[in-house]
Amino acid sequence: MRLDPVDQVLLGLILIYAIVAPFAKVEESFNLQAIHDIVHYGDDLAKFDHVEFSGPVPRTFVGALALATAIKPVKWFMTLGSKADLQIITRGLLGAINALALSLFRHSLEDLYSSTGNPGQGKAISYWFMALLGSQFHIIYYASRTLPNMLALPLVVEAFRNVLTGYYGWALGVLGFAAIVFRIELVVLAGSLALVLHVTSHFDVRRSMRACAIGVLIGGSLSAYVDSYYWAGTVFDPRVTGEGVFGNAPIIIPEINGFIFNVIEGRSSEWGESPFFTYFVDLIPLMLNNPIIYGTFASGVLIGINKARSHTERARRDNKLRVLGAACLLYVFIYSFKAHKEWRFVIYVSPVATMIAARVASSLWMRMDRSWKARIQLLGIILVTVASFCLASFKLAVSSLNYPGGLALQTFNNEIVPAIQNTTTIIPDRPIEVHLDVPVCMTGASRFGQIYDDTVVHYDKTESPAKLELVWTLFDYVVTTVPDPSVFPSVEGYTWEQVKAVRAFKQMDYSIVRKALNYAKSDPEQAAKDFLQGATARLLNFNPDHLIAEARELFNSVVIVDNQAYIYQKTPSRFSQ
Repeated sequence: MRLDPVDQVLLGLILIYAIVAPFAKVEESFNLQAIHDIVHYGDDLAKFDHVEFSGPVPRTFVGALALATAIKPVKWFMTLGSKADLQIITRGLLGAINALALSLFRHSLEDLYSSTGNPGQGKAISYWFMALLGSQFHIIYYASRTLPNMLALPLVVEAFRNVLTGYYGWALGVLGFAAIVFRIELVVLAGSLALVLHVTSHFDVRRSMRACAIGVLIGGSLSAYVDSYYWAGTVFDPRVTGEGVFGNAPIIIPEINGFIFNVIEGRSSEWGESPFFTYFVDLIPLMLNNPIIYGTFASGVLIGINKARSHTERARRDNKLRVLGAACLLYVFIYSFKAHKEWRFVIYVSPVATMIAARVASSLWMRMDRSWKARIQLLGIILVTVASFCLASFKLAVSSLNYPGGLALQTFNNEIVPAIQNTTTIIPDRPIEVHLDVPVCMTGASRFGQIYDDTVVHYDKTESPAKLELVWTLFDYVVTTVPDPSVFPSVEGYTWEQVKAVRAFKQMDYSIVRKALNYAKSDPEQAAKDFLQGATARLLNFNPDHLIAEARELFNSVVIVDNQAYIYQKTPSRFSQ
């Protein structure tokens, strides 16, 4: 295994994204809460979040257990206080694992094209792969986020790497393992890859099935061992419900439960349905961010990356790329029959699409000295990639503002709790009781955001309105997205006073952009002159501080923030006797 400075840049980029936007939303919450609970509570399952908030289907603890085991020693060296730093470390570790998988994939791609004694070609495709990958938003932003898909991603990328190196059986086995443990849809990807390998490389179908079966058997055994333990005694335990996938046997493999719930029963449609071609015309272009990557993806697979004859060494190398590309396209096509669609179900396409685009860009790079046409095309790729990187950076800045729950909980811990402790109003014989409502918990308020000492603050996440009515009088504070406290249940002798409003992302305002476009459309010649004059003036009188101030002003005019979360304190009513 070898790593170089380019790999460090990828890791650094992922970590920057994690630090700029540290909070997590509801899709990431299960694994994040599970990691927290394993680190802090060990085997005391009664304190685990999933016992009370189990969700519609069980989910695997395998990934959470692996990450928690790795970071648990870090807790011993951290001072008491907020757990937020430990959340960053957790995300950093997952980001490093995904960065490592992508880096190893890049080096295998480089080796594939350097194998004929032309290291320059291998280096070119390797560097272009990383440049194009860095111009995307989703894969970098979510590489450190504990979505099940991102826990599966390093295994999927490793499977793709094995295709490049010719270990097809290993590739299918790894996909089978990842499917039964993390994401059952990967069975479709494994089947697509097996079919393409059989058609293009005459890889035996029986070998494909055997490799997948071995991966599924190993992964299923691991999942059954781990998850049957953590889900024991919950609403998904067959000994509690009287029935399960395996009858009354106390065996739980979450991805099988998820397959039954989402596919057999068709319950995934409850989260929305989309037209058949949504992945191809909407979600994948959005996910890839860089139009060069999307534009070369299908063309590189269907009409060939180059015009070399199939018996040449170059064509044989390119065919390995086409195998992966065709498998991904087939996977997306088959998965499009499922009505409920989300970009994360096809995130695995990103490294392969990037690889094919890198092959195109590197081919132009190698011909740059001999062709003016190649120079122009390459310049276009560079400009679009730089613009895509800027767009991804803009998306990061906007996304960092989109976690009002996390910001509100952080504000409560950093401002409200110290203020209470410095006054004489604190109740000495019990902790402060604070309720976090559902939208707050869905937008960043996780257990990692809570302070260590539960004798100081007790955080409540009761969801049921009936149960909430019973415990409402116990709360000293409420952190909520509700702007009007008059809708709260009444507490005799008390009122709810707003002590803090937290500003977060509200909406986008494109009026300034539309105004500029309308001006350019009405008088393109004058608009071009104004643009060139403005750009020239800024270059001649270059002032970084001034440019930053202008960029910030433009950002604030487009990205609208407003009060999105509120902290209320229960105070004695002025009219109480």
